[in-house]
This record gives sequence, C-alpha cells and structure tokens, in this order.
Amino acid sequence: MATPHVAGLAALWAEATGRRGYELWATLTQAASRLAEPSVDIGSGLVLAPQEGAGSA
Repeated sequence: MATPHVAGLAALWAEATGRRGYELWATLTQAASRLAEPSVDIGSGLVLAPQEGAGSA
C-alpha cells in the first residue's frame, strides 16, 4: 500500500520543486527518513511531503 502514497508525495514534490525523473527520485530519497527496521521488511524509509518553501531550494 505504500506505492500510491509515494506516488502522491512524488507529485507534491514535483509541483513544489519542478523536478522530474532522476532529480525527483533523488529529492524523494534525500527527503526520506531511514527507519530502524530492515529495508526488506519496510522499504527504504519514510518519505515526507514537502514543507512550505521547499520549491525555493
């Protein structure tokens, strides 16, 4: 069930930053927080929505 959530967050990040493709992927992975569980169990981490002003970075 994570895929639809990450797709929605990717759309928010794309709108906030104007990034696409690899640049958008890099932004998502850098904005994600690692979790204590093994990646095989939970994926790469917890991705967060952009905060106000994220597009200016």
